[in-house]
Amino acid sequence: MDGIKDKVILVTGAASGIGAEISNYLCREGAIVIASDLKKDDVQKRVDELNKQGGRAYSLSLDVTQENDWKEAMNFVRINFNRLDGLVNNAGIFFKAPIEETSLDAFNRVMKVNVSGVFLGVKYAISFFREQAKDNQKPTGSIVNLASLAGLLAIKDMGAYCASKAAVRNMTKSIAVECGNNGERIRINSINPGTIKTEMTIDGFGAEFFDEYEQDTLPIPFGEYGLPEDISPAVAFLLSEESEIITGAEITIDGGWSAGLTGVSL
Repeated sequence: MDGIKDKVILVTGAASGIGAEISNYLCREGAIVIASDLKKDDVQKRVDELNKQGGRAYSLSLDVTQENDWKEAMNFVRINFNRLDGLVNNAGIFFKAPIEETSLDAFNRVMKVNVSGVFLGVKYAISFFREQAKDNQKPTGSIVNLASLAGLLAIKDMGAYCASKAAVRNMTKSIAVECGNNGERIRINSINPGTIKTEMTIDGFGAEFFDEYEQDTLPIPFGEYGLPEDISPAVAFLLSEESEIITGAEITIDGGWSAGLTGVSL
């Protein structure tokens, strides 16, 4: 994917799971990756591994819910690279509980990380894209927000999480229209992963969840759950020059799960 080579891309939630694999894939495709996470030591270990494999990766401590952290992150990018080509808003938390067992604090926490964290990332990335635009040139840049199949479908006992991911989907579209109507070439798209087997989903659903169905009874047309490496190529495509007129779009990666269902019960 030549359109990603040498681009400077910031990835949030990069210490594990989908974020770690996105960082890995982008490095293999020749991008310069700033891997950020609240878990500073864990993300540094990931970066060390990427660089040993010939990648160009840098670690950054970032709490996506803190506006000052985003300001410092943009300063880090400005000082070290003087440019930013892309942002992957991947950081998020999982939450599963019946609504009457969901406290207001828990609901607000899910929204703060999954929605406010994305909002802040988009806000400061767009500001950076505009700042670095040269005279008489349109601001450019690409943002990919990780939403979810849970933002498309109603899932039992996941009201807070579904609400947060639905918000990410529509916020993405709204801001994409805003930038386009401003005459800017800033592209903002989202990815809807289905159930991807990661440390986070194993902790959230329980290890037995992924062993509950045999291949022929799993309610997914392709008959298997996704893995983090199933997501990263689509993210890279949306960041690349090959997708230069795609904005306000979403790609659902779920093995066909959502194609024939209007709701699921996990």
